Amino acid sequence: MPHEHLVLWLLSQGADPNLQDAWSETPLSRAVEYGSPEVISRLLDAGADISRGAPLHMSLRRKEDSASLELMEKLLVLGAPVDRYQGEDSPAWQEVGFPRGTALHSASSRGNVLAVQILLAHGADPLRNKKLETSEIPESSPYEEARFRGHAEVMSVLQRHIRRSDSFHRYRL
Repeated sequence: MPHEHLVLWLLSQGADPNLQDAWSETPLSRAVEYGSPEVISRLLDAGADISRGAPLHMSLRRKEDSASLELMEKLLVLGAPVDRYQGEDSPAWQEVGFPRGTALHSASSRGNVLAVQILLAHGADPLRNKKLETSEIPESSPYEEARFRGHAEVMSVLQRHIRRSDSFHRYRL
C-alpha cells in the first residue's frame, strides 16, 4: 500500500474500514495484500470485519515467507472464514463470470505447501469445488488444482488429510 500515511489519516478521520468495492474487497483485503503490519493492525483496531472481502486470499499474494504465513494464521485465529469463496456476494464477479475458489484453491494452485497445511489445520475443505456464478464446477477441488499444475507435494498433503478425515468416504484418490 504505497500511501500508508493516507490510510492512517483516513482512519483517524473516521473512515469506514468495512467499505467494499465492486469486487467485494475491503481496505483490510488490500492492506493484507500490499500493506504493512501496522496498517493491518490499525484497520483491525478500527473495526475492520475479517469476514468481509478476501483477506485470506490476499495473504497468499504476498511474498511466500514466514511473515505471510504468520499473517494468514493471525487472520484465521481472528475468525477469517476459511472456506469463503473469493468474490462471494460481489456484483462484479457475478457480471464478469470469473470462477471463484477458496484460499485453499489458491494455495494449492500456487504449490504453497505450508499455506495448504495451515488452511487444512483450520478446517478448510479439501474437496470443495470452485463456483461459477451459483453452480459448482465439477472436478475443481484444491486437489484437482494441485494435480493440474503438477504440485506433487501439495497433492500428497491433501491426500493424507482426506484419508484421515470423513471426506474419504466422499472421494476416492
